[in-house]
Formats: sequence, C-alpha cells, structure tokens
Amino acid sequence: MRLVLVALVVVLAACHREAPVTFLPGQPLADVEVERRHHLSLDLSIGVGEERERQPLVDSASLRAQVERRAEGVVVRWLEDRGMHPSTVEGRSLVVNALAVRSVDDGTLAGPRESSSARALAQVGAGPDALQVALMQAPLRRGERRPGVDEAFGALAARTLGGGGAVDVEEASLRLEAATDSVAVFSAALVAKTHAGPVTMTWALRGTLEVRRSDTFPLSLALEGPVRVTSEQPDEGLPDVTGEGSFVVLHRARELQPARPVPLATVVR
Repeated sequence: MRLVLVALVVVLAACHREAPVTFLPGQPLADVEVERRHHLSLDLSIGVGEERERQPLVDSASLRAQVERRAEGVVVRWLEDRGMHPSTVEGRSLVVNALAVRSVDDGTLAGPRESSSARALAQVGAGPDALQVALMQAPLRRGERRPGVDEAFGALAARTLGGGGAVDVEEASLRLEAATDSVAVFSAALVAKTHAGPVTMTWALRGTLEVRRSDTFPLSLALEGPVRVTSEQPDEGLPDVTGEGSFVVLHRARELQPARPVPLATVVR
C-alpha cells in the first residue's frame, strides 16, 4: 500500500510539473510596425589637469517605421524619426531590394545613410536571426538559461551598442521568467564596455525581452541602467573625460494586418 501511495505522489507531481516552453519557426512577416526609442543622460567632467568643466550631455531619439514586403522589394515607411540631428527620412518611403534602395515617389537612389538605415529595418521580420535560432533549438523551463542563447543575445547587443566602435561584452544573459500559450517573457542583463578613442563607456543594463512563441518573433526589448564614462590620457595635453548617467532603450514591433498593395509604378528596378 505504501509503495502505491508513493507511486501516486510521483505521478501527481509529474502531472503538475511545468511543461517546457518551445519556440517555433515562422514565415517572414508581410507587414510590421517597428518602434525604437532611447534616452541617454550624462553628467560629464571634462578638463586638463586641475582645470575642469562640467558638461551635461543628453541624447534622445525615437523612430517609428512600417516595413512591408512586396514582390518589388521591402517598402520602409518612416512614420517618425526624431533625434539630435534633423531627419532626412521622416515621412518618406523607400523600397529595398537586392539591387538598390530607391524612393517610392520618384525612383531616385537613396543616399548611403538612408540606404543603410532602410536595409537594417528591412531585416525586421525577414526571418530568424541568431538569437531566434538559439531559442528554437531546444525547449526551456522557467528559470533556465542556455549558453547559446546568452551568446546570441550578447552578439546582438554588441552590434546595437557598437555603432562601428569596439565593444567588450562582459555579461549577457536571458532567463525565462514566465510564459503563456502565446508569449514568453525573459529577464535580460547586459554589462558591456564601448570604446571610442581614449573614452570608455560602461553600460550596466537590465530589463525584459518578450518573444512570441508561435514564430519566435521578438515583440519587445526594454533595458535601462547606469552608464559610467572614463578616459585614458596617453598625453598630458589631451582632455580627461569622466562622468556618470543613465540609459533607457525600448525596441517594439507588432505585426499589422495585411493590406492590399499599391503598385509601385514609379520605382526603377
């Protein structure tokens, strides 16, 4: 009788154990709206020797765009583009294909900066990136981390923070915290250093990542935390830069209902 009770307890415990969370592959999304916002606030001290000057620095930007896949290519529409410099793309639409990036209105070639931004946005929803592939490889349980997922997240964060400069990722982690039938929520941590000449910025960020389970599409990434600035002085005549501040970044994406395409008659292919 005692063995039967023990076996029953084991069976009941197994039935109540949380099922692992799986992530499935999906097709490229036809129409996606992307939103990206960040705010960096720094209180800097700049000077040579004993002479120093306090200088605040604020970098705030917001972008919202629609990315639509068509037979002619990927159409990127900038709905909002605000930052430190006047926008050259807000209100414009560009079509991206393997040959070129052109204006939807008159077919003229886009400039290098606009082309680079349009091609980067055209990748949203195009198919799995390295992080999505890592999530699809095996099921995860709540509270679990996987080295391959952490590495992919770190590589993605390095490309985002780098801006062409050197990046050292000291810690990058994603831990599954909760999941419904449709969405999984991860806690995220990132500690990294970016280098621009003698200036080093140390980022210690934490936040959340939400992923749709049906196609492993990332719905949102929110990170925030302190930033510290230091600099080396190879020569006595160069200014020394130190300071502290904070950083907040939000990336969101949502799939839009398919709409009837409008012919791109003016686009030169």
